[in-house]
Amino acid sequence: AAPRGDGGDAELRERLEVAMEEVAVYERDMRDLRQQLAEQQLQVASAAAEAQRSAAVLDEQQALEATRRAQAEKEYSAELEESRAWRDRLQEQNKACLERIAVLERDQDQSHY
Repeated sequence: AAPRGDGGDAELRERLEVAMEEVAVYERDMRDLRQQLAEQQLQVASAAAEAQRSAAVLDEQQALEATRRAQAEKEYSAELEESRAWRDRLQEQNKACLERIAVLERDQDQSHY
């Protein structure tokens, strides 16, 4: 029979090798998990940056639309004022024409008598 010390050493060495293999597997798994985490963090950062760019583009589009709308309202107001001024002038001219027609009709009626 082999001395107890030799058998014990072999068993310890075998258990140590098994433990070292388990540690190596654990370390490899941890490296893989860290790599996956780093990739996911990169994806999240990329998605956040894209969302921020999209938000900035949307803000810019909304600002341009607001500027266009304000300009269109300003132009519409100016055209409306111009149209009202034309209407007022035409009403005055129409009134003056109606008064002249009335005078002419009166004069014509008086000339028949």
